[in-house]
Amino acid sequence: MLAQRQELVYFCDMEKRVKVIYDDHCPTCRIGISLADSLDRTGTLEFIGMNTEEGAELVREHSLDMSASAYILDGSKIEGKAAFMRTLFRRGGFLGFLISLPFRIPYVGTTLYSLLARHRAHVTTSKI
Repeated sequence: MLAQRQELVYFCDMEKRVKVIYDDHCPTCRIGISLADSLDRTGTLEFIGMNTEEGAELVREHSLDMSASAYILDGSKIEGKAAFMRTLFRRGGFLGFLISLPFRIPYVGTTLYSLLARHRAHVTTSKI
C-alpha cells in the first residue's frame, strides 16, 4: 500500500507545472534545455531564461545564485545542481531516466554538475 501511495505521489508530482530557470546566453545550457524540452512527455516544464524580464525577477525574488546552478522552482521548493538534473530529466521517459542516472549517484552527480557549471562559465555571455 505504501509503495502504491509513493507511486501516486511521484506521478502527481510529475503532472505539476514547474519553472526551469537557466542561463539563456550559454550554448551548453541551451542544448541541455532543448533536449529536456524534447523529452518532456508531460508538457509541464516551463523554461525561463535568466536574462529575460521574468527570469531576472525570479532570480531576485528567490535569491538564486545563477553562477552555481540552474534551478527548478516547484512552488516553495527550489532544486539546483544534481537534484535539478534528476527532476528535469525524470519527465523524459526511459531516455530521460538514462540521462539522469549519473546525477542519482551521491557525490558523482554533484561533481558532474559542478564540472558542467565550470564549463558554462567559459562559454556564456551572461554576467554571472
